[in-house]
Amino acid sequence: MKRLILLIAIILLNKISNAQVVLNFDQREAKGIRSSQLDSIYKSGTHADSTLAVFASNPEKYYEIYTKMLQGFGKHLTENNFIWEKPTNGFNRIYFNENGKVDYYLYSFRPGQISKEKEMEFEKLLKEYFNTYQFPLPTKEKFAQCSPVTYSPKK
Repeated sequence: MKRLILLIAIILLNKISNAQVVLNFDQREAKGIRSSQLDSIYKSGTHADSTLAVFASNPEKYYEIYTKMLQGFGKHLTENNFIWEKPTNGFNRIYFNENGKVDYYLYSFRPGQISKEKEMEFEKLLKEYFNTYQFPLPTKEKFAQCSPVTYSPKK
């Protein structure tokens, strides 16, 4: 019986430790998650100082895959009938574990650009997409990448 309880506890802890966190920057602050803490654990995907970058040996390939990842998310939004009424500027900071899975996805929009309802729908689709996404460039280190992003209405 004790072994069964221990096994269940290990399985649950493993699931919790592999949980993905998707938050806007305000929610992150409210939950007490500090970027400085995350940045001390996750190295930069690329960096002006190549000794601080995980993908210093092939930054072009890294940017190509990162761009395709964001484009794939845009396609996921479209496939799920998420429509942008106007060009919408955002910012994201994504933290990947050493297996390429997303640990934290932090995002923001400029004030007044998106309604709370629209943001809730966006966040739901964001969680769906990144729940199964795995960054395909192999690494043995946790890494992070930030970027501005502009979402545009479909033409």
